[in-house]
Amino acid sequence: MKTLLFLASLTLTTPALAALGDQLATPASGQRVLSAVTSGNYTQRETVDGTGLHLREYVTSAGIVFAVAWNGPAMPNLQQIFGSSYSSFQSAAQARSSLNALGHRASGDLEVETGGHMGAYVGRAWLKSRLPDGFDTTSIQ
Repeated sequence: MKTLLFLASLTLTTPALAALGDQLATPASGQRVLSAVTSGNYTQRETVDGTGLHLREYVTSAGIVFAVAWNGPAMPNLQQIFGSSYSSFQSAAQARSSLNALGHRASGDLEVETGGHMGAYVGRAWLKSRLPDGFDTTSIQ
């Protein structure tokens, strides 16, 4: 019974974040939507959780998350954010030759940039195949 309650508490406290390539999810309890701005053929939604982690999700007009950016005192759950692309991210991370000084990793469809230091982490990631026509990745902030 204790194990069941523990697993249920993990489910309740895990933020509802959409994985790259999936439909945008409703923010979980403890997350606040700070803004949702539509620009051309995509929307950028920014949320913040109780730890101060800011997450910006870039969403197509069809509701698919094609990019994310984050900043905060801790790293977000990258496995949850990258979804099915996480295994290719892990492979690229293990192949040191794919990592340059700026923390940029490219693996197939997934591009990831990470940086920062303890207490101030930043990053951004996108799926190249899901970018809307004419979207400039430098706008992922």
